[in-house]
Amino acid sequence: MGDGDVEAETRQVLANLQAVLAAAGASPRQVVRTTVFLADLADFAG
Repeated sequence: MGDGDVEAETRQVLANLQAVLAAAGASPRQVVRTTVFLADLADFAG
């Protein structure tokens, strides 16, 4: 993506993670913890 829209990029990352989990026979309900790193803290609200 790289268009600077942090909300759209976040939605895409979560969709990708959901697909990876599904391929492994898992679901987001089985995820214990995740960590998100922001390149720009100003994007936090988004």
